[in-house]
Amino acid sequence: MKNGKKNAMRSMILLCSLGFWFSALQIALSDPITGSAADKGGQPANTKSDGNATQVNKVYAKNEDEVWQEDKVYRLFDTAFTDGVAIKAELTTTPKPPDFEWILTPPTGSGATIDSPGDLITSLTDIDVPGIYKLQARCSTADEGKTLSIIILKVEFDPTKVNARNLTHADDNFPAYMKCIAVRYNESEKLDLKDYLKISPPDISFSDINNHLFWSVDNQGKMNSTILDYSDNDEAGQPDLGEIFDYRVDLSFGDASNVIDRLIVVIYSPDTESSFANWYADNYDLTWLGELPDVYSTLGSSNTDPEPANCDPGCWENNIDILGGTNYYHHDASFGMRSDKTPGGHGHQACYDNSTPGKIITSGISAGTADRSHYSKILGADSHMNVDVKPFIWAMQLDGNPIEAPTVPTNLPRPMMHFGLSLNRYLSRRPPRTASQVTAGNCCDTAYCNTHP
Repeated sequence: MKNGKKNAMRSMILLCSLGFWFSALQIALSDPITGSAADKGGQPANTKSDGNATQVNKVYAKNEDEVWQEDKVYRLFDTAFTDGVAIKAELTTTPKPPDFEWILTPPTGSGATIDSPGDLITSLTDIDVPGIYKLQARCSTADEGKTLSIIILKVEFDPTKVNARNLTHADDNFPAYMKCIAVRYNESEKLDLKDYLKISPPDISFSDINNHLFWSVDNQGKMNSTILDYSDNDEAGQPDLGEIFDYRVDLSFGDASNVIDRLIVVIYSPDTESSFANWYADNYDLTWLGELPDVYSTLGSSNTDPEPANCDPGCWENNIDILGGTNYYHHDASFGMRSDKTPGGHGHQACYDNSTPGKIITSGISAGTADRSHYSKILGADSHMNVDVKPFIWAMQLDGNPIEAPTVPTNLPRPMMHFGLSLNRYLSRRPPRTASQVTAGNCCDTAYCNTHP
């Protein structure tokens, strides 16, 4: 019994001694004077397990109104984006520890950088592509910190869904509108404009930014939705053949003053589409072009008639048309001349630039075109107006040009803005015939006009 008690007592003394030395070792490891736990391979400093460690509380970025926003901010992409976006972090304690840092995850292909990655207030610079730029602020590699998303947006009318302006003119009365679209009238009398938007980056949906967008039509103030309702423009129903409804759409970000894109919308008649298609199909035979006379490469001195008066017979009328003003059929041509009627009743037109003397325009929307019916034929189903002029107006409208000609369309009220597929089709049936040219002062040499010395 005595030996059993002695052995039990010795065991208790040994356990107490081990406990004392273990406690002493813990104190030594955690003593701020002799060393930290991190220094001895224990828990790292400045982590959430230590209530006194400095942590990132919030992160902010400045929006375009110079307002600090937390967690997420939208900025519009600009190819001249040079000032960057200001960012800052808020910590739980001060001063800032030496291990504070920003970690940037830019979108693929971007060369963006953080100006001073160790500063609480700094900036994201060299923003070169639209996308989501994620910035993490943290105080050590073991602290997940806080993440800020800077969404660099590009919002526009999708170039693959609308027509880009490719024609300009000094007389243009809507020069700020660089895009247009032609839409066939439908009985719903509504067009959802958001269907024509392109939003970059693609990770961002329309609903993400809808509250930031401001839509206006014809400067009538903010629209209540993205629906363009054109029912108020059709007292007699759909537009008639050759008529259109046209609208100027402004898309702004934030408020009406910050316009980011513009669009001309042309609502055309279904009859216009079918009539032009039928005309194009019916005019495949171009053998009549062989009757047209050669064109003059330039006008005469001081932009006068280049054909000598003693040509017998002559091929061209002796007056020179001054184009421009309200005469925009040949866009920016300055002068025009018309041929006499050919034996088959056809006509030719040549257009010239503003040189002195004017030089022939050989191709494109400004060039003179062949006329199936001579311009002097003003009556009947085969009149010049019916077989040459009206189809041109239909083609303009189908290309998205906001042009509605008067009842007798001798002139156009405004210049065109887009030379597209329909106008190209028109010119394939009424082409400029400029390959064979005659110099001013000489007579044409065709089957019905002899060259004179």
